[in-house]
Amino acid sequence: MSAETDKILTQVISDVGFWQWWDGQEGDFMVEFGGVLLYDESKKGKKARSSLIALCFYGDSFIIFLDNLDTGTSWYIDLHEDNMEPLTLDHDGFRLNDKEYALKLLNDFSRRQGVFDSKEEAVKAITDSSEIIAATAGDYGFIIGGNTKTVFGRKGEYSDEDIVRLSKKWWEYWEDYWNKRDTKDAYETDYACEVTIPMK
Repeated sequence: MSAETDKILTQVISDVGFWQWWDGQEGDFMVEFGGVLLYDESKKGKKARSSLIALCFYGDSFIIFLDNLDTGTSWYIDLHEDNMEPLTLDHDGFRLNDKEYALKLLNDFSRRQGVFDSKEEAVKAITDSSEIIAATAGDYGFIIGGNTKTVFGRKGEYSDEDIVRLSKKWWEYWEDYWNKRDTKDAYETDYACEVTIPMK
């Protein structure tokens, strides 16, 4: 994906988004986000249109879980098994393809868990990766990377053009959401719209 697409992805995920799931299959890893400001074309009628998307990493992929917790809890297992509430992302803590920031997070958090036995292995994986996300959510964080990444929504894989188009379309929806709010034509409550309040 292009640098411009990565910039849009950063904005639409980190604005009001939350990290709700992750998975690993056959050595590849993915993270799933809700409250994403991309228009969900699979929904009809009065259904909320904000998206649920997954970013999947392939080829020498990895995920590192970070936290500042005092206990030895494996919270990331609870997140994977849907046994904990989604984690609201820190708006300024979500970055795509910023290796310096990812390496900084390794030092900023008190605990590191995941696929690597040592910090040195984690540093090498981050340094060697072609695609990477580093993100924080309060006392939690993660770093995920690999050789390539793809973005999936409810209708399948998104291209660069899809992401640009659906980002613009979400803001048109957002305006319509607020114009129809508290009327008989109102959409169902949309968390992402409710916390992105118009100035009027």
